[in-house]
Amino acid sequence: MTDSDRERHLLAEYLSFLTDELGLDVVISDMSGILDAHPQLNQVFQPYKSHKNPYCMYVKNNQTLWSQCIILKEKLMHRCQVRQSGFFGTCHCGVGEYVLPIVYQGRLTGFLSATGYRTDNDRLDRRLPMTAHRYALDETVLRDLYDAHMREPGGSGAHVIMHLGIIAQMLTAWIEKSTSDAGVADGFQIQSGKLIARALDFMNEMYANPIELAEIARYCACSKSHLQHLFQQSRGKTVWETLLEIRMDKARRLLQETDLPIYSLAAMVGFNDANYFSTVFSRIHHQSPRQFRQEWRQAASGRLTATEPKGGPAWPTL
Repeated sequence: MTDSDRERHLLAEYLSFLTDELGLDVVISDMSGILDAHPQLNQVFQPYKSHKNPYCMYVKNNQTLWSQCIILKEKLMHRCQVRQSGFFGTCHCGVGEYVLPIVYQGRLTGFLSATGYRTDNDRLDRRLPMTAHRYALDETVLRDLYDAHMREPGGSGAHVIMHLGIIAQMLTAWIEKSTSDAGVADGFQIQSGKLIARALDFMNEMYANPIELAEIARYCACSKSHLQHLFQQSRGKTVWETLLEIRMDKARRLLQETDLPIYSLAAMVGFNDANYFSTVFSRIHHQSPRQFRQEWRQAASGRLTATEPKGGPAWPTL
């Protein structure tokens, strides 16, 4: 194993520790394409590119609210540019999050966040009924999910920012070591990377909904043909092939981590027809979704038996 592989493995372990042991809901927003330029690192962060909180997922069933989440990222990028340090903020649906800018070679490339925190009760009591009424959501479900899955910020904010800072440092150090000495990319390459990053961000957020190429191009402020050309040129795949990759990645994780029936899981990753989802999944993975789930759990059970007792690395605690 090379030094680069060891550092990448350590980064993946640390992310798992933060989520599994400390219960942090870590999300990375890559707004410049820096992860896409490093496929191995991109693989490490793929599970952390969108919110998985049940409250957020319920809210995002409304496409208008989901679109607002994407717009909010632009506002957060602007705030990161101004602040250049960690801060706490609250989204339009009352979800609080700690945010830390990611800066590489003096350039803001995106941000890390630890999300899933409560806002103050008075503000929440005004916001939830208004959101439910305006977007035809069930207020009782909204309130129950919020109460069940949001945590109090408490007095640990500095520690949360510290952990995000460690991730950011490990991320940029890995990229620094892995980047060739070819020099800084020219303006066209940087701009192309930003466009692709915006498209990927849109797809990672909206994968559960029907998506038109025109929507992605509009979000990226470019033509459909230009976007297709950039994807073919930089990734060797079409926009739709990339979207399918994202949906299959989400499907694999749901199969591994939940007991959801296949028809529910299919809908959660953007397939209205469970049979078609199973056909596509089988074509790509050479086994059905049920076979994949069964084999993965048998293998996972064997790994746990061989390595018990299971525990994370001795990272600093909150």
